[in-house]
Amino acid sequence: MHFYSLIGFEKQYLKDTNIYGVFADGGEKCSVIPDHAAVKYLVRAKDMKTIEQIRAMFERCADAAAKAVGATYKIWRNEPANKDMVTNETLSEVFNKYYEELGGGEMPQIDSTGSTDMGDVSYVVPAIHPWIGLNCPSYQLHSKEFADTTITKAGDRAMKLGAEALALAGAEVLTTPELLDKIKAEFKKGE
Repeated sequence: MHFYSLIGFEKQYLKDTNIYGVFADGGEKCSVIPDHAAVKYLVRAKDMKTIEQIRAMFERCADAAAKAVGATYKIWRNEPANKDMVTNETLSEVFNKYYEELGGGEMPQIDSTGSTDMGDVSYVVPAIHPWIGLNCPSYQLHSKEFADTTITKAGDRAMKLGAEALALAGAEVLTTPELLDKIKAEFKKGE
């Protein structure tokens, strides 16, 4: 309970994060102090640096709570974390140019959050995770309405334009050594 309360106090000072907790185990009888209790948290943040700060906060709070009542604790990650997406802007501009030329429309600047294993890839090689248009701005991603739209002619068109733009961008990168050097330099600068 002390740990849960401390996290509740601490998390209110962290911007652009989501920290949700539930009691996974708290004993079976209300008249007996349990030998073991457990809480489970889902943590999301904009980047890995913030995730590591949250992990340090969890350690600090667990240590303080354990010392207060003479208990021990263990913290572990039970799910793999996805790193934040580091977009290579140079490569993104090349993709956007082709996507727009093919008739996909102007690429919107979307400030989105979420998690994807593509973020992990973007820490190893220059990467993009472009958006393609389905012309359904009121739908939430991962909703039934959005999923239904992906299996329409608009969804087929968006996939075709996205694939063509990726192929053309790839061809330009492969045939333009100075562009590849610029992409690599941007990636190296971000390391």
